[in-house]
Amino acid sequence: MQLQRFELVTACALIFCTNIAAAQESGWKNSMQAGLRAQQQGNYSEALKQLQSAATQAEQFGGNDPRFAQSLGMLASVQQGLAYYVDAEASYKRANAIVEHAEGANGRNAIRGQINLASLYQEEAKFDEAEKVGKQALAAIEKNYPSDQAGIAAAAQNLAVLYRTEGRNDEAEALYRRSLALVRQFAGEKNPAYANVLQNLSVVVREEKKYDEAESLGKQSLEIWTQTLGENNPTVGMGKSNLAKTYCAEKKYEEAEELSRVCLESFAKMFAADHPYVANCQSGLAEVYIAEEKATEAEPLCEASLQSRKKAFPVAHPKVARSLEQLGQVREMQGKTDEAASLYKESLATYEKAFGSNHHPDMDSLVQRYAALLEKSGQKAEAAELLAKQHNSVAAIPTSPSPK
Repeated sequence: MQLQRFELVTACALIFCTNIAAAQESGWKNSMQAGLRAQQQGNYSEALKQLQSAATQAEQFGGNDPRFAQSLGMLASVQQGLAYYVDAEASYKRANAIVEHAEGANGRNAIRGQINLASLYQEEAKFDEAEKVGKQALAAIEKNYPSDQAGIAAAAQNLAVLYRTEGRNDEAEALYRRSLALVRQFAGEKNPAYANVLQNLSVVVREEKKYDEAESLGKQSLEIWTQTLGENNPTVGMGKSNLAKTYCAEKKYEEAEELSRVCLESFAKMFAADHPYVANCQSGLAEVYIAEEKATEAEPLCEASLQSRKKAFPVAHPKVARSLEQLGQVREMQGKTDEAASLYKESLATYEKAFGSNHHPDMDSLVQRYAALLEKSGQKAEAAELLAKQHNSVAAIPTSPSPK
């Protein structure tokens, strides 16, 4: 009788524990789904909250549980998007350690984790670390998974983004063209992934002032995305925005304006008025108006994008810095030099806070513009000091030998 009672209690305990485990699993999944949904809606603060909760719950499954690594990886991507770079780096590294413990440093997921980390380093302007990790990831996947064309293409593109950011366009172009050939082989020329590489390549050749090719590549990618994803897909909107930038570089302002407006109208229907995607389109259209010196048209767009970005991102986010710089350009065109100088100063401080002691090329045009304004205002010593500081920052960047 006592044995039967023990068996009954044991069975009840097992059912109770199973129910708890099921409830924990369900709660974790709900938090993950809520975080992903909030991220897609542009509500990054809510996404951060939900994914932090998911990571806390997943840790209860065990410190090396794959669900914990998955939660940390998603959390890191949101932290990276918010420019919480220190937190994102910690989350990526912890997730990568769990994955490497399970499958070794050369496992597929471990290599993908290294690619993510390299991408973060690039955003942090830690270019030396980004190149080192990015090269290691590409070499690892080439050696261990030589038939994984998709993986090799992804690793090559990640490294290409870094080189483009550093202005090493020849190397970036070579890697993008290699990726394009690989994607063509495993996915074909009508696949969204192929269009993605075309789009990235168009940005590089545009920066090399190969405008005809940039326009052709941009149109090709936009056509593929429209056919495969539909006219109302956000990726299609981003493709239009990029093509508008090419038109602007070519001084085809009418086409650039029209395409930028279409992008903005499309995103305004898909997302809330203060969604970061809408802010990106506002910033893009403002860029066209600034190039045309249409301060009246650019002003409300700059103000709206700045307000939305400050709401969505931390104050020290590079996108916030860019909006401050654009509004400063508008104020300068309006002859409001004191306001312009104040906005340039705030923009520069925001960039420096985001990137720390690392120099980022996005800061160069701002420094030149700010220094020119200071000199016009008779503040020659301040202008010279600013330019000297920029020169020293650039000189401090470690140079790496070009890859074969």
